Amino acid sequence: LEKEFSRVNNFYEKSAEWSSMKITDRMSFIQENADLFAGAEGEAMLKAFETGDYNLIQQALKSNNYLKEQREKLIQKAETDLALELAKNAEDQNKSYISVLREYIKELNDVKYVIDKAIEIEKLNDLEFNIIIVDNEYIHKLNRDYRKIDRPTDVITFALEDYEDIKLEHRMLGDIYISIDKAKSQAEEYGHSFKREICFLAVHGFLHLLGYDHMEKEDEVIMFSKQELILNEAGIKK
Repeated sequence: LEKEFSRVNNFYEKSAEWSSMKITDRMSFIQENADLFAGAEGEAMLKAFETGDYNLIQQALKSNNYLKEQREKLIQKAETDLALELAKNAEDQNKSYISVLREYIKELNDVKYVIDKAIEIEKLNDLEFNIIIVDNEYIHKLNRDYRKIDRPTDVITFALEDYEDIKLEHRMLGDIYISIDKAKSQAEEYGHSFKREICFLAVHGFLHLLGYDHMEKEDEVIMFSKQELILNEAGIKK
């Protein structure tokens, strides 16, 4: 079981590096995991890999039932290992993972509330997306690898609806990555609460997933006005 966990975990790690892998390394990767690329699900996954598109690959991985089952086991194992590690080192740490969650749990509930308000205002239903809270180091890597900007940022989105060839029974918008470090520092810089900042970043990312943008002045006015409307309706003040 441990051996299979290790193999599946390695499979996910290598999948994330696919775009930067050499052709020979890609061929070796496929050969080493030939059983995972077998059958209808495996063939669909292989086609996604052949496109080289990160979002398509991730969607294919999520749709593969075997990988999904193994990934759930991996997550459970990781959570167990993390809990054991925290228990072991709790006395030596200034803040444990659990205490950090407790510190920000109210604001995370506020994020859910303001996004629910945005969904209501936009008159949406039957949709799926993820909000992922990370640190500066993680979002710096995303910014560097996918936007070619070598510095941390506050929020990054990966919108699945940018790809017209992805057809699903319901709307799967994509992922919103928010740096909790940036949210804290920007709240101090702008002189408002952490709650206001993280809710703003969540709404900003959500609107990007819906196709709003601020590259042009006219589009910026529309998007920023929508942001303020949602925040105000949710009672999120500066």
